[in-house]
Amino acid sequence: MTAEKLQPMPADNLPRRSRSIRRTRRDYPPSAAGDDPASRVTSASRTVREDPDALTPEGYADAVRRHSVLNNGIGRNYIWLSDFLGLNISTSVYVRKTAPRDLKSWVVQYPIAGDDDIADAQESSLALTPTLSPRSILSEESTDNTGDSFAGERRSSKESSGQDERRKFISFSTHKEFSASIASRNPFQSTVTFLHGYTSPAWINHIGAGYNIDPEFFCRHLDFRGPEESPISFSIPSIPSSCCYLIDLPVITIGERDDCTSSCTLHEAHIEALRREAAIALDAHRREIKYIDQNRPKMVDGQSMVRDYYVFDETHFAVEQRISICMERPGDDPTFQLIVWSDSGDNYQPHSNSPDWPQWKSCLPVIVHKHKIALKARRPSQGKWNSTPSIHSAADIHKEYGHSLDPATMAKDAFYCLTEIFSFAASSQMQFLNLIDLKLDRYTSLPTKEDFKVLPNLKYTKKILERYIQKTECVLESIRSATSSQSRWPKASDSSIHDPSINDGSEQKARIAAQRTEQDFQHLLNHAETLHRRTTEAITVLLSSISISESQRALAEAESMGKLTFLAFTFVPLSFTTSFFGMNVGELDGQTPLSIGWWVHGEKKKEKR
Repeated sequence: MTAEKLQPMPADNLPRRSRSIRRTRRDYPPSAAGDDPASRVTSASRTVREDPDALTPEGYADAVRRHSVLNNGIGRNYIWLSDFLGLNISTSVYVRKTAPRDLKSWVVQYPIAGDDDIADAQESSLALTPTLSPRSILSEESTDNTGDSFAGERRSSKESSGQDERRKFISFSTHKEFSASIASRNPFQSTVTFLHGYTSPAWINHIGAGYNIDPEFFCRHLDFRGPEESPISFSIPSIPSSCCYLIDLPVITIGERDDCTSSCTLHEAHIEALRREAAIALDAHRREIKYIDQNRPKMVDGQSMVRDYYVFDETHFAVEQRISICMERPGDDPTFQLIVWSDSGDNYQPHSNSPDWPQWKSCLPVIVHKHKIALKARRPSQGKWNSTPSIHSAADIHKEYGHSLDPATMAKDAFYCLTEIFSFAASSQMQFLNLIDLKLDRYTSLPTKEDFKVLPNLKYTKKILERYIQKTECVLESIRSATSSQSRWPKASDSSIHDPSINDGSEQKARIAAQRTEQDFQHLLNHAETLHRRTTEAITVLLSSISISESQRALAEAESMGKLTFLAFTFVPLSFTTSFFGMNVGELDGQTPLSIGWWVHGEKKKEKR
């Protein structure tokens, strides 16, 4: 990665574009003789036009607070968020001074540039998005090395439109840098902003105010309630029509434990101990995230967050995280702003105040398969795969963002910009379902004597699948809502409505990408439902087998009891008789040495007389 300074464009020279989708080429004012473009675009000479109605970070937090205390109670679900955002952002110790060691920055922004924007930038030697001080990084990796699934489309686009210019992204180290960039940004350009890991109140206030983000987005992403905790008003999740701009994508990472064994038996006591240990650590982690104390914070910016922790056996476990997406569109403008917030941030190494997670050996990478990907690596790797404990795969998605996407289509279609993120999430979930499929094979192939050990694992797996199916149904609903003809998401098809003469293939590319995304998640849902039915049937068969075994055992015990009863019927009277006559009790008057047997015999003789 090489650094390249993005020079800002003077706000006074920003041309006013038509509100039409079609973007015409812009004419920049000619430079005077000896005029240096770099000096002409310095921050000192730039005039920033401020919106009098724009929210400030303090105003954003205050707006949430005022809504949370309404007398009718409709804002009760924002009480925790209000308390969280209300911390003193100017002195908040939540703000990390340096970036995490595994991240260049936990806030990264991509300007979305169409072909005409790239050509203009190349001709004028000016960057598309003005910035003040944030770092700007240009990716050196070629499209061919990423295994591009749209290689044919991207190759021609790269040759004609200068793809390298589009790969600039801006990383921010402080929220003040971000606010300065927002104040001087090009209002006619769409952007994608990536957030990684835990985000402090200061960052949320600045991002929310800068893009006028719906607080529901932050409220949903910071909802870390456990199954035993009841929400304040049971408002999350809300009905789909009220949150059509919000999408939640589960991302699941598979890990291996240090003490993995190849034993064909299940050590149920050990597995249950691991699950209890994980549940305790997860509960402590959730409390850390929800802990509100300005002077004693439990979390710092960029620290990874965990939604759930699944222990399948002594060998494998899975960590569930989330990618939350918010699309903001000012009115009917063709431009849009995408916020992508990933739970995955810093390489999760327990801090001094962090819970003790079960020890693991390594976390497996998320493999995103693409057509002929193994044939497109033109250069050898610069290093070996690091198998140390890590759950930060999703924290790297911004590094390869946009390699397989067409820039002209990205500038017109908001959902198309997210297809790589959906593909990453779907690939992680596919690996997760493949793991469950393998574990079900193991559970059902164990000897009959292991049935009692298998049953708890099948019930545990069934519960996981039920939750996953529910989440996948919500993702599918979000995809269909965003890509429907009635959706207000900016779409490439809108350009043909405004100007029928436009036919650059963007509409077809966006439609195909949306269909593939929906097809992938429909396949995941079908696969999960199949595994759920398989688990249910295995539990039913196992219970029937256990019932039959118990019945056979009861019959065997009944047969044994019958034999024992016959023996008792024969020997109990005989034993009583012999015992009675063997007591050798002396005669009743105590004078004769005769035993009681003689007395009984004598009494019988008297009766005969």
